[in-house]
Amino acid sequence: MDAPTTANYLEKIFQLSYTLPPITPDGCKALLHAAMAANHGPAASSQPEATDDETEADLPEKDAEAADLPTTEQLSEALILSADELATLDLVAPLVAITPRRAKRFGNVYTVVRARFSDGQAVDTAALAVTAAILLGAPKTLGEKLRKPTPASTLGLSLKDWVTDAVVDSTDPAEVERVETFIRNADRLSDLEMKAVIDILPSVLLYV
Repeated sequence: MDAPTTANYLEKIFQLSYTLPPITPDGCKALLHAAMAANHGPAASSQPEATDDETEADLPEKDAEAADLPTTEQLSEALILSADELATLDLVAPLVAITPRRAKRFGNVYTVVRARFSDGQAVDTAALAVTAAILLGAPKTLGEKLRKPTPASTLGLSLKDWVTDAVVDSTDPAEVERVETFIRNADRLSDLEMKAVIDILPSVLLYV
C-alpha cells in the first residue's frame, strides 16, 4: 500500500461548506402535501418523529406519561386527507416554515392526533391544525400564552383577535414575522373561535 501523501491530508483538511436556503411557506406547503399524500405519508408510527436538540431547543419537553396511542390502521386512515384539510394545512404553513424537520414534525403531530379521533369522535381539523402550528411554529410568541390557564373572555375571541393581542409583547422577531405572515393570509381561519382551539389543546399537548 502506498504511503499517505500531502495531497491526501489536504483533501481531508480543506472541505467546502455550504448553507441550504431556509424553507419558504410555499416550500413548506409542498413538503406537507408530499408527506400527507395517501401513498407517501409519514411512516405509520404511533409516536411523532424525534427531533434533535439544535432545531427543537425552543420547544417545551413533552409529558413523560405516554398517551393512548392510535393503532397502525388508524394512522393509515389518518394519512388520507380531504381537499379541505390540505387547504387548511396550506394556510398554517407559514407558521411552521422554519425547517423541513419542524414542518415534518407538525405533519406527524397532526396525523397522530387526528388518528386518535378516527373511531367516530368528532374533531375540528381546522382547530387541530392551528393549535399544532401555534405550539410548534410560534412556541414563544403564541405557544406560551396558549399553555397558560385560559380566561373565560378568551373563549369568545376569534383567532385573529387573540393572535393580534398576543404578539404585542413578543420579543422574538422571527416568530412575530411568521405569525404576521400567517394571520395576514389566514383567510377563513381568522374567524376560528378560540374555544375550538382550547378544546383540542389537551390532545395536541400530548405530542408536543
